[in-house]
Amino acid sequence: MRALRHYEAEGLLAPEQVDPDTGYRSYAFDQLAALDRILGLRDLGFPLADVRAILDSDSGADALVRRLALSRSRFAAELEQQAARLRRLQALQAAIARDPQRPS
Repeated sequence: MRALRHYEAEGLLAPEQVDPDTGYRSYAFDQLAALDRILGLRDLGFPLADVRAILDSDSGADALVRRLALSRSRFAAELEQQAARLRRLQALQAAIARDPQRPS
């Protein structure tokens, strides 16, 4: 999986062992929880720098709650921007449909 190599390069998830001959990476069972946290945060839209900061944070849940609140605000603003674009697009389509001079 290329993502695992990328997470390793980013310092997020190092394999437990790398075979020196084949380069095959082995991960421990308990690393699945770390991978799950990484994937969950990425799915929520966090960039890798934020994922690293959250995982490295000593404040744990408090840091995550703060970052989630910031992300929620950012996503809400983005959603409103997209909704405004959609409304403008719909208005343009309606105006074009009502135009008696439009070509058929």
